[in-house]
Amino acid sequence: MKLTDKTFWESYYGKKRKPRIVQKSGYGIIEKHLIEIFKEILKQGSHLSYLELGCGDSRWIIYFKKFYGYEVWGVDYSDAGIKLIKDRLRFENIKANIVKNDFTKLGENFSEKFDIVSSFGVIEHFEDYNEIIKVFSSFLKKDGLLITGVPKLTGIQGKIQKVLDEEVFNKHIIIDKKDLKKVYEKNNLEVLELREIGLISLGYNFRKRKLLKKIYRYYNWLGNRTMKWLLPFKIVDSLKIGSYFVVIGRKK
Repeated sequence: MKLTDKTFWESYYGKKRKPRIVQKSGYGIIEKHLIEIFKEILKQGSHLSYLELGCGDSRWIIYFKKFYGYEVWGVDYSDAGIKLIKDRLRFENIKANIVKNDFTKLGENFSEKFDIVSSFGVIEHFEDYNEIIKVFSSFLKKDGLLITGVPKLTGIQGKIQKVLDEEVFNKHIIIDKKDLKKVYEKNNLEVLELREIGLISLGYNFRKRKLLKKIYRYYNWLGNRTMKWLLPFKIVDSLKIGSYFVVIGRKK
């Protein structure tokens, strides 16, 4: 069962956003940490194919095309999300294969087609996220890599989100690192990396609290720039002070 619907994502992506150049170092602390991990795990080359599921307004399709040379694909069912990612691609003059569809309905044409498949902030919106990981894994070639990122809503962070905007909180399933490891192993994925990353970029979402959203935007803007270069992911992970979980697994 989905905890969100198309209306939710049309609203989420609906506000006009000005594209910005995707930089090699990433925008904020979460992106910087992901990039550090990707450098340790991922190979470069135009012979490799990359698919992002839930790609609306994502910078990763552009990042992997610009700096890794991948053949890049993206899937999203939101009209507003598709428009945003296409605006980004035009702004960067980058070609990608963008498909407007529900990723659970892609069919045989996507089966075992990709070397790398990713989603960032997707599976936690499904009650049966095991089934979603199973679908995502089906798009991978043998030995392909599945990258999954989810917000950390365990502990104090989830409590704060619930107090400040319970409607948004209720659109999420709380998933921790043990859950991610278990669901990967259940779907025949060998876990290569399982990290707690981020920090200042807390990942809160305030849809209807306009003043709070504005204050948080500036807080995030400052925090991303000051902490991005100070805290490598290994320190954040060891201290268990992150705001985001990322897992990378290889299909057996």
